[in-house]
Amino acid sequence: MIGVRLMFQFAFFMLPEPGHIFPSLRVAESLVRKGYSVFYISVPALQSYLNNRGFQVHTILESVLPMADPGDLLTATEGTIVQRQILTHLDITGRSLAELFAEELRRLRFDLLVCDSGIIHTCGDELQRILGVPIVSLSVVLPGDERTQVPSIPEIVLCPQEFDIPGRIWNPRNANCQTFYAEPSLFETRGEKTSSHENVSIDKPLLYCSFGTQTLRYPEAAQVFANIVEAVSRIAGCQSIISWSNNRSLLSSVDPSPNVQFVQNASQLEMLKMSSLFITHGGLGGLKESIMCGVPTLVVPFDMDQPNNAARVEHHRLGYRCSPSECNPAMIRDMVIALLSDKDVLCRVGHMRSVFWKYEFSAPASDFISHTATALS
Repeated sequence: MIGVRLMFQFAFFMLPEPGHIFPSLRVAESLVRKGYSVFYISVPALQSYLNNRGFQVHTILESVLPMADPGDLLTATEGTIVQRQILTHLDITGRSLAELFAEELRRLRFDLLVCDSGIIHTCGDELQRILGVPIVSLSVVLPGDERTQVPSIPEIVLCPQEFDIPGRIWNPRNANCQTFYAEPSLFETRGEKTSSHENVSIDKPLLYCSFGTQTLRYPEAAQVFANIVEAVSRIAGCQSIISWSNNRSLLSSVDPSPNVQFVQNASQLEMLKMSSLFITHGGLGGLKESIMCGVPTLVVPFDMDQPNNAARVEHHRLGYRCSPSECNPAMIRDMVIALLSDKDVLCRVGHMRSVFWKYEFSAPASDFISHTATALS
């Protein structure tokens, strides 16, 4: 009937990692505000966290995964450990990932599955065939050469297209795939366990450095970390806060300096709101946050989507890039000093910031999901 909204039930199935869970929550909350029913499918360790955010949770893989502290899953590399445990289980049982997930999901009732693109790229076609329900892929990374999109499954990319490089074909083999760029989906109320960061002076530029929660994966990280500390220690009139996250070994190769503070888990958004420069590995989540806070970046990309993201930052002149092999103290010091006085970069960051917030306020991802459900019903 014309004018009657169909009340669909949507299920969200995201990888249990902070960079995947947090952006999805804002999209899910937007659907709830529009009157739709939303629940999460997740691992047991995240049930209480998601319940506290107001979502019903259907837990899966109880017999496969041991219990973990939800704080660990949302601040450290436990999500990677979970993936290893699942793959080990598949090797032992001889089943496919799609079969494992489908067995768990078939007992649930929903009209459309919003599924992490990391899962879709691995087994999306088979999962959709087994479940027989519409699926929308939700991606927290931009299209890149290293992945293969499933043509039959539309994909929402949680980042404005303006941040991508115009005319660049990231995935030519799937040129006809349905890709919808949306809002950055910045989830601010995370409930993070954060370290204190006192004695920040309002009279000095603040340099904030973080390589995310997975520094243990980067063999070069310790040397780059030490070089950054040495470089920023030499910059007069500046102060620095450097997050070592879950990798305490990074501290073993650095000498303390009076203008550098080390913290384990800083509240990144709080830090960026006070910062003049962000030194980062180039994960998309951190780059979106820095843009939305109007902060230029110095990107030191290691792997995965980070080199492509660094290319985007460089293309749009939102900051500079430096490969890990070139990041000696002198190079870093020169780039930091140049960035702090680069008015063109600051202007371009301000423009991109306004673009990002325009998308954030319009929140098109939830509309895309509801329209897709209506079209397929």
